[in-house]
Amino acid sequence: MVKRVRDRESSGRQKLRELGIKEEVLPRETSKRKGKNNDPEQEHECEVCRASLFLSMLSDATEETVYCLQHGFEQLQTHPDHVPGAKILYSQKEVS
Repeated sequence: MVKRVRDRESSGRQKLRELGIKEEVLPRETSKRKGKNNDPEQEHECEVCRASLFLSMLSDATEETVYCLQHGFEQLQTHPDHVPGAKILYSQKEVS
């Protein structure tokens, strides 16, 4: 199971890199979601599937929201004009 998660994260990051998306390490103190309900204890969730995003996510500054890597990739394919405001955020540089 861990290998499957690692492979999915690695593959998702690579697909987004190929679109030219920049990457940034998610600082520990800002790793909590600052979304619509502003609950500092709530973690980041994908806007589409509501999955908890522990390892990495796509931040879309145009919509001020976050997505899992899969839904972020789909979002950018639908809205290529969002690419300049998108960023891969992750808690670990390499998923090992």
